[in-house]
Amino acid sequence: MKHDTVELLKAHGINPSSQRVRIYDYLVASKDHPSVDDIFLALQKEGHLFSRATVYNTVKLFLEKHLIRPVKVASNEMRFDASHSFHGHFRCEACDKIFDIPIEELSLDGATEHQIQETNVSFSGICAECLKKGKDD
Repeated sequence: MKHDTVELLKAHGINPSSQRVRIYDYLVASKDHPSVDDIFLALQKEGHLFSRATVYNTVKLFLEKHLIRPVKVASNEMRFDASHSFHGHFRCEACDKIFDIPIEELSLDGATEHQIQETNVSFSGICAECLKKGKDD
């Protein structure tokens, strides 16, 4: 078990079971914003015997404790991001990959009287790799 992850989970009031530590470490290492099914299948390939329910419940707990953020990519699909930096997301409509988009400044003119609880910035279109494939065809 990674000591940093164990301490992070404890600091957020989460019992750091080996399953929770592995799921969190996977989310931190993942740059493709996995769904619960993606996490389950990847960890199963590594030989972990987690149930889908364990992954789902762990992800739900991490969301409640604000350790990860939801990334809504389609009306019927939710993915997850463990990055705590402020950034947006870009979903390629051709290959369905999700990319982080750095955002240096966000102007909130006219929103100062509101209490903002959460911010999500998302874009969609065609990624550079798919554009290049389209030109090669």
